[in-house]
Amino acid sequence: MPFFLPIQEILTEEDPRIQFFSQLKGNDPRLERAGLILVEGDQQIERLLETEIEIDTLFLESHFYERYEPLLKNRSVTHSYTASRSVMAEILGYRLHQGCMALVKRPDNVLFSELQGPIVALNRIIDPENIGSIVRNCVAFGVQSLLVDRWSADPYLRRSIRVSMGGIFAVKVARCESLFELLQSSERPVIIVDNISGAVALTEATLPDDGVYIFGSEREGVDRSLLELASRIVEIPMQRDVLSSLNVNAASAVVLAEVFRRGK
Repeated sequence: MPFFLPIQEILTEEDPRIQFFSQLKGNDPRLERAGLILVEGDQQIERLLETEIEIDTLFLESHFYERYEPLLKNRSVTHSYTASRSVMAEILGYRLHQGCMALVKRPDNVLFSELQGPIVALNRIIDPENIGSIVRNCVAFGVQSLLVDRWSADPYLRRSIRVSMGGIFAVKVARCESLFELLQSSERPVIIVDNISGAVALTEATLPDDGVYIFGSEREGVDRSLLELASRIVEIPMQRDVLSSLNVNAASAVVLAEVFRRGK
């Protein structure tokens, strides 16, 4: 075990020091009030440690401290805990867990004006797993900017972070009350992804490098009020007599892969 962290062992699931990790049922509102987010998973923690995000608590099986030693040498960690696999299983509420968790300071939201390159905008997307998948697609295809409206789920929810494979730590996140109010005064081209009348096939559409690509809710698609802001509306060519649409995370992968391909 590395010598540079004062690691304390947790011996019982009732230890109050690990209350935020207990059972992992839902999203503890106390985390938000404390300005913290919870990260779980081997690759997710590794990607976290490659950033400069402030770490409050590490709760890892001992072998992970050894594995992450090169990444931890120059990091300040307020609390470092470990536990046996059996104790950790009791604390977390199930046995099939990787044995690595962290509480970190929630990254600051950035201003819309600070976002660069193509921007992915989320409009009323409420499923944390969908958001995590979209973020993972963003990172895979070189998009570093995410714009989230007030009705979409928080991309820093535990499940979103896990599904993104820690990719959320590689993007800048801006939040807004209303995409319409924000974008109506923006000079960036707005590209709406929706299979509605008048949409242009993705394969034939112009896809600007500085565009705002809006993906809408899982049930309703993009807010119709946003259509008047659109530089263009694009749809993914598919056999609509068989299936009317793709899941929003699959649609984002197709569109962003095309944006990436053309920008190479």
